[in-house]
Amino acid sequence: MIVRVATVEGNPFFFSPHSMHSWPLLVPFFNIGLVRGLGVILPLRSEPGNNCNAWTGVSTVITAHPNTPFYIVINPDINPQSGDSLPDANYRACIPTLRPSANPNTIVMGYVDTVTASTVIPYMDAYAAWDTSYRPDGIMLDHVSATSSLLDTYKNYTSHVKSAGFTFTALDPAAAADASYFPLVDLINTYEFLYSSFDATSLSDSASTPLSKQSVVLTNAPANDSYSTVISGLASLGVGAVFVTDKGDTDSALPSQLIAFVSEIAKLAPDSSSSFGSPSATVSSPSPTASLALPGSSSTDRSTPRTPHKTKSHISAIIGGVIGAVLFLIGVLLIYVRLRPRKNSSESPDLNSELAVDLDPRLAIATPFEAHAQSPTEQHPTGYSPSISVSGKGRPAVAPSSNPREDPRVPMAQRESFAIPAFPPPSYSDVDTGATGSGSLR
Repeated sequence: MIVRVATVEGNPFFFSPHSMHSWPLLVPFFNIGLVRGLGVILPLRSEPGNNCNAWTGVSTVITAHPNTPFYIVINPDINPQSGDSLPDANYRACIPTLRPSANPNTIVMGYVDTVTASTVIPYMDAYAAWDTSYRPDGIMLDHVSATSSLLDTYKNYTSHVKSAGFTFTALDPAAAADASYFPLVDLINTYEFLYSSFDATSLSDSASTPLSKQSVVLTNAPANDSYSTVISGLASLGVGAVFVTDKGDTDSALPSQLIAFVSEIAKLAPDSSSSFGSPSATVSSPSPTASLALPGSSSTDRSTPRTPHKTKSHISAIIGGVIGAVLFLIGVLLIYVRLRPRKNSSESPDLNSELAVDLDPRLAIATPFEAHAQSPTEQHPTGYSPSISVSGKGRPAVAPSSNPREDPRVPMAQRESFAIPAFPPPSYSDVDTGATGSGSLR
């Protein structure tokens, strides 16, 4: 069997239940995207028996795992069209044990076969007439052909379920259902076949076909192997409910590993319980889906492979939002740090500006926009040579002098150390700023 588990990016990893050595490395990453409330879908094909002995194992695991949603389907031997609408005394006494006060997350559904259209409504009405102490919470419609052409038929059925007072509606097409069916119900069983043949690509996850409203039933599983890898994979995908049994599709016996199977699912349950009771009503988390190999139902491979999309997770969305906000703040901080030195440097005085030259000729520094100083042979006897500014106005530029005492660029104090008077500054009247704009000495 190959199961596909979607990563956060939507890229799948494939794993086989018989070759799982690499799976433990992936589980920690998937745990952050688990959909809260992966449930157990369980078809109770057997009679409860005296003192509910045949159901003791089921009621025990339900009570032991109060945070795990359970979807229990019962199929009592009733015949409403013949006037036999009530279950026997054992059913009436044992159904309440499936809904212990310790676990508010249990939903009991009455089984209704849709093969014979004339019996569908009578069976719903029969369940609705039961006393509230053992009355089912919802209805499971089996042998459903969830195609667009039959949508109106199932709209009538699901509408009757709600009008009869039931709070949960489920369908069992045992294959991919048309997207138009998902708004009508709380759960759709989209896979019901051999454990070894299961491929998660047969499950479709999208905004209109959420996996949180889907369940899978895996039959003929290994009696002694662990199902933890498959369960973790389905939880990571966001599937609503699962049933794994080593028995056949129509076998009324409970799974050999019922306790271990439920315990694996319970490990993924939230720490605090929450009610999953009101199906059609809005719930705080995706309502788990369920559907199963129901009593009297036939088993054929009706699954149609469809490509799943990436898992949607409230936890992943929150974590992604926090990480995005942190990265945004870091980016803003880096931009701020980057721009601060630029601002400071832009405020530094420009020694090459004309203002600097006007203040002190000795600060004039040649720039790429100014003409080079004349060669020493063309220098004026005073030791200065003209330069051409961008505006065309002549500005004196300091020429080098071999005698430091005569070099005006040498600080005054240093020139005075040679015991000579300070060299007088040149007069700008010596500079010819004629019409040529090239600058020359008179």
